[in-house]
Amino acid sequence: MSRHRVRRRRWSRGAAQGAAAAVALAAVLTTLAATHDRVEPAASPAALEQAPVVQEVLAAPAALTRDRPTAAERRRARLAELAEKRAEQRRKKAAAPTTSFRVASINTLGDSHTAAGGNKARYASGVDRTRNLIGILTSQGVDVAGLQEFEVSQRATFNRLTSVWQVFTGTERGHDSIVYRGDVWEFVTGGTGTIPYFHGNPVPMPWVTLRHRATGREVSFISIHNPTSNPQRGNNAAERAEATRREIAMVRTLAQSGNPVLLLGDFNERSEAFCAVTGGGDIGAANGGSVGGSCAPPPDAGIDWIFGTTDIGFSDYLRHQDAVVARTTDHPVIVARATITEPLP
Repeated sequence: MSRHRVRRRRWSRGAAQGAAAAVALAAVLTTLAATHDRVEPAASPAALEQAPVVQEVLAAPAALTRDRPTAAERRRARLAELAEKRAEQRRKKAAAPTTSFRVASINTLGDSHTAAGGNKARYASGVDRTRNLIGILTSQGVDVAGLQEFEVSQRATFNRLTSVWQVFTGTERGHDSIVYRGDVWEFVTGGTGTIPYFHGNPVPMPWVTLRHRATGREVSFISIHNPTSNPQRGNNAAERAEATRREIAMVRTLAQSGNPVLLLGDFNERSEAFCAVTGGGDIGAANGGSVGGSCAPPPDAGIDWIFGTTDIGFSDYLRHQDAVVARTTDHPVIVARATITEPLP
């Protein structure tokens, strides 16, 4: 078949289809015209107004054309929403169980200092002094404590002498620990960070999260010991500053879980440590002083500190040092009551 014949057939088929479409369109238009010319009596304006759809349309304009809320109305709505949120927070806080406990920080004077050849040989051995330590914790009503210079022999004696207290060091080579009463707290999780000690040598920084058995509140604790500066060890100010920076970072990391955090230890600094730790406004000291803003350390502060996130209330702060303490360690015993009333996370 020639190419010209194929083209003619295709043209004929398209023309026929177009004609059919034209006829159909004409029929539709004729029907519409007939409908338009017919006016039913029920289609009068009065009757249309009674139709359900028309009634809805007639009732709608007020809602459809209502003005947007004014700036004052939007502000009142925001304030009402904020007030409701604050009221809900107060309701949750009122319903939250209050968690209160006695916390301590004690440099126990390591056994290596009092052993033969040590620099504190006038003291009894660390093993002998550990019995005094348990008595001090008991007499002060302590529930949890950060201990520094708590060496292997002292920990072994501590564990042998008491079953009430549990010890978390995180690593066998560590000299800092968190001890807690097993009848008050249960272990949740724990670990260690690292801070620089003499001449930058790394030492472990233990942390632990405990759950208060009576209230279910989880609280995290860190025990630290920053290096001193002296003629024998040299100037370790830079190492202390870096250690403190890491300790603050650890507090903030643990606080991301929503749990309160306590930082306990021998910082070997007074105002320098205080200003660094509290300067961010999210951590305060058990013995008072400023939190954020211009630094104002508490009076008569030593180098041993109890710090905590600002969701912890402190009271009954004590730097305890009597004859028993003086026979046990060359540091005072730092004790305070910590109270937490915030809702559980």
